[in-house]
Amino acid sequence: VAIEMYLDASERDEVTKLPYTEGAVQGLAMYPNVKAKYPKYSSKMMHQKFVIVDDALVFNGSANFSGGANSKYDESRVFFVGDAHVVAQFNGEWNRLWNKLGKWRLGGN
Repeated sequence: VAIEMYLDASERDEVTKLPYTEGAVQGLAMYPNVKAKYPKYSSKMMHQKFVIVDDALVFNGSANFSGGANSKYDESRVFFVGDAHVVAQFNGEWNRLWNKLGKWRLGGN
């Protein structure tokens, strides 16, 4: 399984006050199949949240990938299954963002 992700260093754990990326980056660095990019400081380049799975399913929505999004807030979540046109559009957007974020890298690059 190949995994690519962009992490935002400005998001902080409510309890420890440490950036979520600090622990995530350390944990991800050991896996050769994971590529992650993150800025040292918040770049405010991306507010989107979407996941593409096996070029067949897209998850998109306003929800952050956090406990609060699941328990505190009213967030939207949309799944697109089996729509090749939608998947292609999200793949194009991901590739555009990934290339734009080229200077921050971690993992199996």
